[in-house]
Amino acid sequence: MYQAATYSMNDEHKKATTAFLQALEVARLAGNKPHVLNCYNSVLLVLLKQEQSAYEKILHEAFEFAYAMTDEELSSINISFIVSAYLSKIKDTEASYRQTISSRMISLYGFHWQESAKDAIRRIEKENKEPQ
Repeated sequence: MYQAATYSMNDEHKKATTAFLQALEVARLAGNKPHVLNCYNSVLLVLLKQEQSAYEKILHEAFEFAYAMTDEELSSINISFIVSAYLSKIKDTEASYRQTISSRMISLYGFHWQESAKDAIRRIEKENKEPQ
């Protein structure tokens, strides 16, 4: 994983992609689901920069892996990036299924589950400044 991150920081995106996918397989074989999701997030971010054709295939794979996890497993792992990207990129998903996915995400992470970390911080700071 560290090697993959180093490749990514040095703009060696093909090497980074390969290394993240290797780390993903090692984590999968070890049964370390949080690390598998971390690897999926990382490889998707690298592929997003390159807009490679593999992005949607890996995104679909990441979503299927993450969404199959139990709510208890997901309570300490944030899959918002994967799910949000999946819903925005995969257009052939039925509306009722999209709603089911969104409802599950709200129950896991709250109404603002699609917010970026920066947006969440701004919103919370603004809420804290408003008089009760």
